[in-house]
Amino acid sequence: MPDSSSPTQPITDDIALPKQPAISQTTIHGWWSVGVGLPVVAAGIWLSALSLDWIPTPDDRFGVPRQVTALLGVSFALCGLSLMVNGIVGLVRRARMAAVAGAPWALDYAWDSQGIRSRSSFWRNVMGIVLTSVFLVPFNGLMLSPTPGDPLSSSVGGFMTLIILFFDLLIVVSLVYTFYLAAKDWKYGRSFLQFRRFPFFLGEPLEADLQIEKPGAVPFSVCATLRFIEERFEKQQRGSNQASVVVSYQVYAVSALLPGLAKPQHRGTSLRVSFPLPEGDQYETGLGERPAKYWELTATSDNPEVDYRAAFLVPVYARE
Repeated sequence: MPDSSSPTQPITDDIALPKQPAISQTTIHGWWSVGVGLPVVAAGIWLSALSLDWIPTPDDRFGVPRQVTALLGVSFALCGLSLMVNGIVGLVRRARMAAVAGAPWALDYAWDSQGIRSRSSFWRNVMGIVLTSVFLVPFNGLMLSPTPGDPLSSSVGGFMTLIILFFDLLIVVSLVYTFYLAAKDWKYGRSFLQFRRFPFFLGEPLEADLQIEKPGAVPFSVCATLRFIEERFEKQQRGSNQASVVVSYQVYAVSALLPGLAKPQHRGTSLRVSFPLPEGDQYETGLGERPAKYWELTATSDNPEVDYRAAFLVPVYARE
């Protein structure tokens, strides 16, 4: 089994990672998330009830077909419900983690002591496309609805039409990228990182085996990078307004070259991965915290067709 080369010197500067998928989906959690979601759900239900005439409302109060505003109400209700579920899940997780203070990895994440499969954003992208498409349905309905008395004009202005079309284009781009992810998974298969111990502790070595399902498609060398990532809630200027966003920062990173195979093979194989872990409780994994902080191991290799890339969450904690 090939071993990894000597790791590089650690990089300890804070580096923003704008393309890193966020663990913390929103900047509000717990009771705040429940409190914000509840009135949004109520507003969505109220709008749908008016549109479906569950609450009697004259037709002249609607400038567009009732079905469009009913779908708009459903979209708002789903958004509010997702905020409420996010808050409730966080509250339950926090309460359960307090009960196992001596073993935070037990409830911090659904770890498998044997190892973990590579992170795939395919299904997350699919769900995001579906939910965004559902949200955009009523707005596209508004755009396609003619102004009363003028069947050739839209019920929304030209600027609003451009905004709706822009988000429709984003859906198409997301679909293309999702198909690219599917092609990568088909070419290389799902990689697996087998832990040599569980969990890993700060100040001790991280040792694992990278198992590539279809190594014949991967060039002879693979670069492995182990990094500690902190998510932070920040205020960013968006035009004349400020928005709260989740920003991921790399605060520690070390890399090594995995020598790879002497020749391509068509069956699964393993590459040894070994990294020293730093000391300090500030580097302890907190996937259940908000904002989250965690260790991620990535393996990459360039390919003229589809680059190989696999990313794994790894359980690194402090000894009690």
